Amino acid sequence: MSLVFEKELNDKPVQVEVTREGDLVFPDHDIAHDLAACEFGYPKTDAVYLYESWKDDPVGALLVQLSRNNIDEKTIALIAIEWAKHVLPIFERMNPKSRRPRILLDASKSFLDGTMSHFSFKHLRTRLKDLGAGYGSRNIGPQTGSVLARLASHGASKAAILASKSATATFDIAHGVANLSRNAAGYDFCVSNNVSTAGSIISRLGGAFLFDISQALKDAEKRESDWQIRRFVDVVEAVSQGLDWPDIAVTP
Repeated sequence: MSLVFEKELNDKPVQVEVTREGDLVFPDHDIAHDLAACEFGYPKTDAVYLYESWKDDPVGALLVQLSRNNIDEKTIALIAIEWAKHVLPIFERMNPKSRRPRILLDASKSFLDGTMSHFSFKHLRTRLKDLGAGYGSRNIGPQTGSVLARLASHGASKAAILASKSATATFDIAHGVANLSRNAAGYDFCVSNNVSTAGSIISRLGGAFLFDISQALKDAEKRESDWQIRRFVDVVEAVSQGLDWPDIAVTP
């Protein structure tokens, strides 16, 4: 299963395929040739810039450069909800008595499918607005993943409310939810496995050391990013087939 988009690259329409495995494929374009040419000093082509942005942030490239003109805002908001729900257990494990983020995500889905009114959803978001409160401490601790998961839930609800107002804002908020969810999964993995989130020292500024993030954190975040792409492909495919959103199977 994969998604195929058409992009204007160097003033030519080029098909770009995103696979469920997280690969970016150019079926009718020799990207290897472009990359090799860059090694010999030739200027980068649009395809190379797209390929590099995918390697750096695949979910961002998918949202910002590939799907924005092809997928409707409600589907993107739904995907943001799915991404936030995937890391919600991190919050619930640390806050077993609180179901507030889950209530907000379920309401976001109900609002999108038309079973909850705009007034009721807006009132609920106002009542639960503190779920979007930022994290005041710079120290990474046991609650970091939980806080980021909570913020992802609030962000997903914002994407739902914006879906009927602004396509650009919806995609931008969804990108933020993806980042928060990925960070939540990464920090939670490191804390749960007693692994440092800090890697090697890269510089010292104003008496403070700046660290590169650890490989363990990078790997955990990549696993979440890979899942986000799989879920993106599955949801878009299901919506295109006319399935009801509650019937979309959970991606392992």
